[in-house]
Amino acid sequence: MADIRPILKEAAEATDLIVDWSEPVTLPQLMDAYHTAFTNAALSACNGNVSHASKLLGIKRTTLYSRMAAARKKSTAAREPEQMEEMREESAG
Repeated sequence: MADIRPILKEAAEATDLIVDWSEPVTLPQLMDAYHTAFTNAALSACNGNVSHASKLLGIKRTTLYSRMAAARKKSTAAREPEQMEEMREESAG
């Protein structure tokens, strides 16, 4: 199994891209950013294999699936305003 330390270090550095440090950040927001970065890094290191990624992270596979579903839900919610605006523009066009 791969050594997780370099993967987590890289993910932590990538978190700067996820967190807008110019705004106040709450602990839950920061933890969410790290969970997302670590999850993505582990999945990438394991070529998308959820079982291997969960072992690498030291969490249950079901927990990883839950985190992935939560991330998809947040991503979808973030895109909804954009999609609504596009629909308005198309119907007005």
